[in-house]
Amino acid sequence: MPLLSEAATEYRRHLVARGRSEGTAQGRYNTLKTLIRIIGDRPCSRVEPRHVDDFFSEHPHWCAGTRNNQLYNLTAFFEWCRFRRYMSTSADPCHGWRKEFYAIPPKLYVPVSEWPRLFHACQTPLETVTLATGLYLFLRASEQQQLLVKHVHLDRHEVDIYRRKVRDYDTMPIPAELAPYLRAHLTHMAEEGHAHPDSHLVYARTTPRVVAGRQGFVPGTTGVNPSRPHGRPYLIVKGILERAGYDTHQEGEHTLRRSGARAYFDTLVADGYDGALRRVMSMLGHRNSRNTETYLGLSLDRHRRNHDLRGKPMFPQLQDARIIPLWEEK
Repeated sequence: MPLLSEAATEYRRHLVARGRSEGTAQGRYNTLKTLIRIIGDRPCSRVEPRHVDDFFSEHPHWCAGTRNNQLYNLTAFFEWCRFRRYMSTSADPCHGWRKEFYAIPPKLYVPVSEWPRLFHACQTPLETVTLATGLYLFLRASEQQQLLVKHVHLDRHEVDIYRRKVRDYDTMPIPAELAPYLRAHLTHMAEEGHAHPDSHLVYARTTPRVVAGRQGFVPGTTGVNPSRPHGRPYLIVKGILERAGYDTHQEGEHTLRRSGARAYFDTLVADGYDGALRRVMSMLGHRNSRNTETYLGLSLDRHRRNHDLRGKPMFPQLQDARIIPLWEEK
């Protein structure tokens, strides 16, 4: 029987071979490394429920979401081990552990009326284009990092987005509100000599250098490296939100994505468009409408219920009907 470390390495290769992303595979592998650190590198067949108890007892500070994720990673690994016959088919080290249900804290949705305040808080062209593509294209950080100059086609109002999660390109429309921001950013990059076809729009910044001056060595300015994407776009967004007066705890790139998607959904519904959810789903790059509902922070049935009945008659056919009592009052 293989040791846990050997099985964990094999399991990671298995996930990548089956098409799981490197991030997903590494996340599950990290869970197993933590388990090995706590209970020791033992044969898979000798992992018992008490070892899983030790694993979670070591991290009592984990929130419910993190604990559920770790439990899912362990459960999936042990199921794989049983299939590979690395442990008995009746063995279940996670026996007795269940997913913990918890209330998801409300997420920040910035209304359209407050978007000008966000743009006013931008201090550099890099911040402006990060904000604009997040609000109007609903891009993930990984999608912004893959956005190159050659992907922007202002002449036909389209932009090619690489969906890293599904490993495919998606040609999206450039709305009229976004076009000026893209044009201004490309003009700025051209003036600085960085507008090459393979240059990144959300580019990396070089480390500030210390330069020599008449007063001795003084800090230099931060440079631009358009050949590489910005490593952490969420920090750009956090800076904008903070200067605009918003709480930035657990907020970042997805705040812009959520805000733009919800604003677009509400606009489509107000205009009477029946396919609002599917339209927003295609913009977000989701494959499941339930994910889109969760992302928008609504239950579609409840949203339709409130929209259809708020201040309106439930039974219009009874508005002018004569109600006949079944008995007469004495």
